[in-house]
Amino acid sequence: MLSVFRNNFNLIILDMPMDLLGVFTESIINIDIFGLCVSNNLYSILNTIRNTEGVVDKENIALFKSKSALIVSKYNSESRFNRDIFTPDKVNEILTSGISTYFQGDMKIAGGV
Repeated sequence: MLSVFRNNFNLIILDMPMDLLGVFTESIINIDIFGLCVSNNLYSILNTIRNTEGVVDKENIALFKSKSALIVSKYNSESRFNRDIFTPDKVNEILTSGISTYFQGDMKIAGGV
């Protein structure tokens, strides 16, 4: 389906839950960029890690991560971790701090909404 869309459209935006990505793992190679949406709180960061580890297999994780850009939503503009406000940089720092082997090294940051 993505190949057909590519021939007819310049931009394709798919909004799909991580669970669906696990069903269609072969689509990872056909997607140019993943907008990885994470709310600016510790629970959301840990939940993103857990969901990714449960859905994306070890063979595809490097490709998934290389195509991912972090989008941080300001669920709570006053949300803090160790007195620091959850900016996109702070979310990236925590996400890639070594909590998970799936997220090693900094990620691209698309910004915040």
